Amino acid sequence: MPRIGLGTHRIGGDVLVRCVHAAMDAIGDAGVLHVDTASCYNNEAAVGDAIESSSFPRERVFITSKIAPKEMGREKTPRAIDGMLSRLRVDALDLLLVHWPAAAKASPDDRAAHRVARRETWDAMERALAAGKCRAIGVSNYTIDHMTELLAHASVKPAVNQIEFHPRCPQREASAFCRERDIAVVAYSPLGVGALIDDAAVKRAAMAFRCAPATCLIAWALRRGVAVLPKSATPERAKENASLERASDVVDRMDAAAGAVGGGGEARDALEAMDAMGDGDGAEKYCWDPSVVR
Repeated sequence: MPRIGLGTHRIGGDVLVRCVHAAMDAIGDAGVLHVDTASCYNNEAAVGDAIESSSFPRERVFITSKIAPKEMGREKTPRAIDGMLSRLRVDALDLLLVHWPAAAKASPDDRAAHRVARRETWDAMERALAAGKCRAIGVSNYTIDHMTELLAHASVKPAVNQIEFHPRCPQREASAFCRERDIAVVAYSPLGVGALIDDAAVKRAAMAFRCAPATCLIAWALRRGVAVLPKSATPERAKENASLERASDVVDRMDAAAGAVGGGGEARDALEAMDAMGDGDGAEKYCWDPSVVR
């Protein structure tokens, strides 16, 4: 799985095709593009169009899609997976995720309903994995409690937990839990749904590390061993965000500032201020809160 991918929530049609192609341009002739979609995004067909109309062979596109709450369950999940493959026009997904840890139309505190839906869905995903319909399986928006429940019965350990992750939502406990169990953490909304681009601490750090605020946020997550899915509906920005080389250079500068003997000056201070954004009253989620689901 590439360390940087392309988020596609609320992007579709020709705009999505252009963004995928722009990200491919950033990767060049040797890399692999990670495109993250989901059945409830209603854009899997556009992802398929983008791949078919590009010069990238299928093996150089890493495709993630997700099973929606309304698709969870013993009978619904296999049909949902077949629908994904048909819309994307591929033989197999590279990564298949449970999108949300709750059954559709059930109260958030209906623990019995959610547990049945989660278990039946995971069992169906394991069968899809064995059948070659996907190459890896994982989850999204799972808390530590949800992960603990899953690990107690899963025959196949989840490869990934995709969660909201950025300086105001650093997910320290959840990411440590996954890291200790060799489960990759993937960040959705690493730019804080765009709200952090204009944050004063982020802009200060971007100036200190000589990069765009978006690149600074991407590098901040990569430095913590987290893969990222930045999203932009502007092809030029999608191309810029997809550059691992650009972000890796900033990670190196951050490492140098953090390890500088004698303090590191403005760059180190800016990095520490960015690290502290999620502390206390600064913590904020911009997306959904799965902790309400039992």
